[in-house]
Amino acid sequence: MQLSPEGLNFQEDTSWAEGLTFRRESDTDWLYEEPVADPPTLYIFGGGHVSLALSRQFSFLGFRIALFDDRPELAFFRGNPYTWRKEVVDYQDIGHLIPEGPQVYVVIMTAGHASDGCVLEQLLEKNVRYLGMLGSKAKAHTLFQQFREKGIPEEVLARVYTPIGLPIRSRTPEEIAVSIAAEIIQVKNLKGKN
Repeated sequence: MQLSPEGLNFQEDTSWAEGLTFRRESDTDWLYEEPVADPPTLYIFGGGHVSLALSRQFSFLGFRIALFDDRPELAFFRGNPYTWRKEVVDYQDIGHLIPEGPQVYVVIMTAGHASDGCVLEQLLEKNVRYLGMLGSKAKAHTLFQQFREKGIPEEVLARVYTPIGLPIRSRTPEEIAVSIAAEIIQVKNLKGKN
């Protein structure tokens, strides 16, 4: 957002600069600039019990939560009260659902290995602050090997956090949510990193 003697102007800024600027040369030559951004948004693919705990945790942290699942009958998905947006989707076509930007965090935790891979592959090239997938090291290794065989570069795969969460030996959905939240907060608070 820019405010000057000419009026108010909004410009899309891809530099993701933080802070505000004020320059005053005279009463008729001045400029005030302030970045205006959406709040941080967590996009979750998969509406199961861990997703519900994760949504709850991130609602306390001031994030908007968007939740996507391909199972409309799933009770955890339907009953999740923490979401700003909730949609039943076809995992084969989700790339358009996720914007790019420094306030975008994505967690993949669908009901299966194949659907996790399907979602992840569509998001690998997205410029988001955090892209993570729940699952074991073996699952990640298998998926990444398939991606390498398709010609996806190693540097693209290196951007994916998997298994997600800090290693705190979490077991319950709530503990897993805390470990994921801790990792995302760590990424969020690293200035200038993507």
